Amino acid sequence: MGVASRLLALLRKELLQIAHNRQLIVLLLVPPTVQLFLFGFVLNPQVEYVSMVVADEAHTAASRELIARFAASSAFTVDPRARTAAETADLVRRGAAQVGVVIPVDFERARLRDGAQVQIVVDAVNAYVAGIAGGYASEITATYAAELAGATVPLAPEVVYAYNPGLVSSWFFVLGALGAVLTFVALLASAVEAIGEKERGTLEQLLMAPVPAWTIVVAKLAPTFVLCMGSWALAATVAELAFRVPMRGSLAALAGASALYVLSAVSLGLLLATLERTRRQVILTGMFLALPTVMLSGALAPIDSMPPFFRTIALANPLLHYSTIVRDVWLKGAGIETYWPNVLVLVVFTIACVWISAARYRAQLA
Repeated sequence: MGVASRLLALLRKELLQIAHNRQLIVLLLVPPTVQLFLFGFVLNPQVEYVSMVVADEAHTAASRELIARFAASSAFTVDPRARTAAETADLVRRGAAQVGVVIPVDFERARLRDGAQVQIVVDAVNAYVAGIAGGYASEITATYAAELAGATVPLAPEVVYAYNPGLVSSWFFVLGALGAVLTFVALLASAVEAIGEKERGTLEQLLMAPVPAWTIVVAKLAPTFVLCMGSWALAATVAELAFRVPMRGSLAALAGASALYVLSAVSLGLLLATLERTRRQVILTGMFLALPTVMLSGALAPIDSMPPFFRTIALANPLLHYSTIVRDVWLKGAGIETYWPNVLVLVVFTIACVWISAARYRAQLA
């Protein structure tokens, strides 16, 4: 038998082995398709559907027409719930809106006299979106001003970029990358470490130990958790010293939220290890989960620009809530009263993963 014949025989054997491994075929074919689909719809460079609140203190025909111009633009989703300038600033601070517009009470009189000033407050945590959204709002205001008669300078928009007045784009991406890196490290490290018990053949011995299942889970979580928190501390130091991202909130609150998120990611990796049989399978599945998690988190691309379907799915993503907490605490100096719903989601997600992992560990004896 020649070399070519032996090679063909070996290739045939490998193809048959892969053909019988349906899980591997699914992992190799489905994730690239799903991820390409997500990249195409989620990573949209256009800035659309930016949330805007408007405080119309004037209540005149001209002010209502200006609000209608904002609402008619696909760039903004207008919510007229704010009644005062203080409410507008509070909604922007809490992340309920990215742009706030304040039309002053003397809008009509000032417009007819020497020009009215409309204040536009933009949440500039995401410098890229803030710059474009602020430009859109100014352009809409200027266009409407040009159409008004009776004053040389009828409207003068005053744009204020809050929390990032210099529009430093690296602040947004560095803090987003912090969450993305933690996701990959915690998820894959815990999954690969836990799957080692199956590959070494020591899983049954571990499960037969006279201890509750949750103690096994905790013992598996603890070392990876400590290492990942060390990785977080190093990354946070680099963000502040190398990229000059100003820490405006509580470092203790940020560390607590990060510990909670790391615990949720590590517990998800442990759960993944209970569902797979080999290291290769767990790595492929982990990568498949990690990439959509990052893409649908708002860590690297704004959520507002995504289609409504993906924005709804993203609400179940723990990384979305962690990224929100990080930016609220780090750049806005927000307190727990602002981001407690995000903390609650992380707590529920972590408890669910730990509980299911403990149940799955015991089920593997069957």
